[in-house]
Amino acid sequence: MKKTTQRLLSALCAAALLLGLVLLGVPALAAEGGHTLWIVGDSTVCDFGDADAFYYYPRYGYGTQVGNYLDGSYQVTNLAMSGRSSKSFLAEENYQTLLDGMAAGDALIIGFGHNDEKADAERYTNANGDWQSEGSLAQCLWANYVEPAQAKGVEVILCTPIVRRTEDTFTDSQLHITTDSGDFPGGDYPAAIRALGAAKNCAVVDLTALTRELYEALTPAETLYLHAWTSNSETSVDNTHLNIYGAKVVAYQLAKALQGGGTELGKHVDLSAGEPAKATDLVSNPDYVVKEYVRPVDGTGALGQPATVPNAAADPGEAPAQLTFYPTAFGDLGGTPTAGDEGNFHFTQEGDALRVSVALKGKIASSTEGLALYYLRLPVGTQFTFSATVTLNGVNTDSNPKQSAFGLMARDDMYLDVSDSSILGDYVAAGTFADGHSNCFYRRSGVLGLKDPLAAAPAEGQSYRVSITSNSDGFTCSIGDEEAQSGGFDFPLTANDSQYFYLCLFASRKMDVTFSDIALTTTGGAPALPEDGVPTARFADLPAGHWAQAAAEALADQGIMLGTDDTHFSPDTPTTRAMATTLVWRLAGSPMYALKPHQFEDVPDEPYTLWYVVPIRWAYEKGILNSYGDRDLTHSGHMGPNDPVTREQLAAILYRYHTQQGAADAAAGETLQAFPDAANVSSWAVDGMSWAVENGLIQGTDAGALNPQGFATRAEVAVILQRFQALEG
Repeated sequence: MKKTTQRLLSALCAAALLLGLVLLGVPALAAEGGHTLWIVGDSTVCDFGDADAFYYYPRYGYGTQVGNYLDGSYQVTNLAMSGRSSKSFLAEENYQTLLDGMAAGDALIIGFGHNDEKADAERYTNANGDWQSEGSLAQCLWANYVEPAQAKGVEVILCTPIVRRTEDTFTDSQLHITTDSGDFPGGDYPAAIRALGAAKNCAVVDLTALTRELYEALTPAETLYLHAWTSNSETSVDNTHLNIYGAKVVAYQLAKALQGGGTELGKHVDLSAGEPAKATDLVSNPDYVVKEYVRPVDGTGALGQPATVPNAAADPGEAPAQLTFYPTAFGDLGGTPTAGDEGNFHFTQEGDALRVSVALKGKIASSTEGLALYYLRLPVGTQFTFSATVTLNGVNTDSNPKQSAFGLMARDDMYLDVSDSSILGDYVAAGTFADGHSNCFYRRSGVLGLKDPLAAAPAEGQSYRVSITSNSDGFTCSIGDEEAQSGGFDFPLTANDSQYFYLCLFASRKMDVTFSDIALTTTGGAPALPEDGVPTARFADLPAGHWAQAAAEALADQGIMLGTDDTHFSPDTPTTRAMATTLVWRLAGSPMYALKPHQFEDVPDEPYTLWYVVPIRWAYEKGILNSYGDRDLTHSGHMGPNDPVTREQLAAILYRYHTQQGAADAAAGETLQAFPDAANVSSWAVDGMSWAVENGLIQGTDAGALNPQGFATRAEVAVILQRFQALEG
């Protein structure tokens, strides 16, 4: 693969002039010490910092890697920002930093285009027209970037946007050639940038053409690994944003194009680091934790029956004529919703409309949320427009109204009637909530994103038309006559459920809302009802007859122990201490106690921060889990959540859970003497290991030993837990 890529990149760079490196009279600038290479652009160029802490392959803009292929003569300052266009970037402090900082001898790389084509007033520029046409991309780039830079003696390199990844042949939208959208004319954005370069004697690197050529040669099976993944499943790939390997590949292409093009910056390209290679440069996030998520098995929960309404879309595309929604409430609710909980959550069908009414439970806040909603499910990859008329029958004015919310939502996870304050899935929302009356909002990696406030606060009796539309990079949300929002909404909904996402009609905290004229238009997949497409809990790495197959499948069916992705269980992978604790917590029914703080220095205090915090706090409070002080006093105060759990640690955890429920203790010590390594059992683990062996939970290894300090694999843990379930009855 490396040789193939090397030959390909060499061929591409030999053709760089033909593919778009336009150089007309670029001044030769001296490359003396102290010069700066300034980089501006959007999310395909920028540094994401810690924003992708939960990604498997985090996002990297190619601007972060350009310095790898220069000789050190320039200090690289990357000012690019996610979600910005050449127009919206002008309002940022980074733009003023650019204007104030540029000096003669510097260079400037400009990488806008992805967001200039977005149909929202804040970011849109028109691809049609030249550098003198008001409102055009060319005019914005010329007046605000190229002209000020050249006036200071700065060399400018314009870059056309990189392609969006495709699984098939490229479409116009993936090549940044758009069609009219409402009041926003479509156009050819790469062509506009090339034309500006030709008109104003400015270097242009046509990354659209270069990346298209590369992607077509590599095929989708390989370009998959150039892009960010929100989870460890390839179905979660982000087709817009690069990962670190992809960023290096694009930066390498850019550097080679410059090297052969006659720019002053090109004289300082240094490719001695070698071309990027997947084997060495594709690096996953070492802090990524596999998310344990159970997709709803069916859509009938405790709070009501499914409701079917006509699809009001004039042209539904592939969506059905009838839409079936399922009621649920989940999140920070203060207790599990039950069939007798209609006083707090009320779901009704009123003709062709659906009504969601919430009393005091539920909320949306910066660090926690609880929602009541109707939902349906769509396969990942479906393009859609989802809209409805929202009428406010009642508005919260007296009970912490800042936490009230309503609208439409597209999210990446779904739960049936679960009270769990740690649930903070990714979503975009067309609607508002009362803390600031944000014009639409979103949550990504647990962080709530807000926009400017509505023109007026919502009031009882008001109606709004709300909508969510998917696009190539993410979503556009709107409420009433307010300006449509897409900036910040440019992320995939695949972090928790890599196969499906969910469209919702939602409300929270003392809101009474009716949704009418509900319309859905889709392409690429019709709604998948919850009883369809249920994961089969059959794993490719646990073939029929495997000694752990039955246990793993049974636990997966119960939602206690899932696979490491949709089709694999990873039976030989060690189970972590956090996972072992979480499994016991699930066996106990996922209880939500008034949890007191734990003593562990390496586990966050707040229950919503990581998936294992609530289980660990519960286990600590119940006396089930101790720190490493159990094993080694030098580690006292540390839980070691990501360390493998040993066989004796697992036995001790299960034994404590067994006894704290009032079960009789097993006789200790004598049971272990039949094993040659009985003396290796730690003193604190003797009772637990004796009980586990006596009750058949733990048996000897193939060598006839206990192996108490050996790591418990996922397969071993599955079998032990199934035996424990049988013991507990």
